Amino acid sequence: MLGTSHADPDCGFKLTFDPPLVGVDPADIIVRASEDGTVLLDSGSAMMGFLRERTPRHVAGWVRNAAEPGERITLDVVHVRADGERLIATGIAHRYDRVLASLGVGDALHGFRIMFPEPIAPADLADLVVRTHATRHVVEDAPGIQTEWRPLRY
Repeated sequence: MLGTSHADPDCGFKLTFDPPLVGVDPADIIVRASEDGTVLLDSGSAMMGFLRERTPRHVAGWVRNAAEPGERITLDVVHVRADGERLIATGIAHRYDRVLASLGVGDALHGFRIMFPEPIAPADLADLVVRTHATRHVVEDAPGIQTEWRPLRY
């Protein structure tokens, strides 16, 4: 949105156009990561979210539909290979997320943690995709995504 601020709840960046940009088409704005110049793509959809953890045993993160903030998104975890796809697990983004809550993003019930029925090979992690079931929107990796399994023990 031009002339306003935009905060990304997981990646920690905020863009503020002050004074507001005038006569600029929002589609012409390109955002790049300052560290390496990577272009941050706009998916063009109302789906927002990031994958924070991808390990041989689970995936975790958050996803929400900005156009339907109360919707709970069903997700598919898929192993994508050249010879086809294999569904690993499914889940729903309906868990409380403290980061979303601290930023005032709706009711903050958009987190997910999906455990796999059995661990996958570490070599297959790079081919693991988390996407929305209905629209097949791929949930992007958060910077610094965790890829090591670290279960909590009490």
